[in-house]
Amino acid sequence: MKQTTNRYRNLVIKLFFYSTALLLFNGCAAVLGPVSGGLYSDTKVPIMFTANNVGKKVGIGHYKSVLGIALKGDCSVDKLTKEAGITRVSHIDYQSNNFLTLFAKATIYVYGE
Repeated sequence: MKQTTNRYRNLVIKLFFYSTALLLFNGCAAVLGPVSGGLYSDTKVPIMFTANNVGKKVGIGHYKSVLGIALKGDCSVDKLTKEAGITRVSHIDYQSNNFLTLFAKATIYVYGE
């Protein structure tokens, strides 16, 4: 009976430790965003707009983060406008995805003519 109690106690201690660690490391792979969920988040927000008409062209760029240690991608507005052939930017949107604060992905959308 004592052995079963010790196993249960060890399980509770491990669950407490891992839960606390998850809360403490919340945001290790975070990306810019209005809010971030502890388990999962997927948000899309505007970050810039102009008086120009909304164009039909869109440039899309991504960057990804793993554990907040490695980050890769190019989302520069200059690169995205050149790739999409945009000469007049109308607005820019930002989308962020975050899973368990371990993996994060950000996407920049540049719209224009």
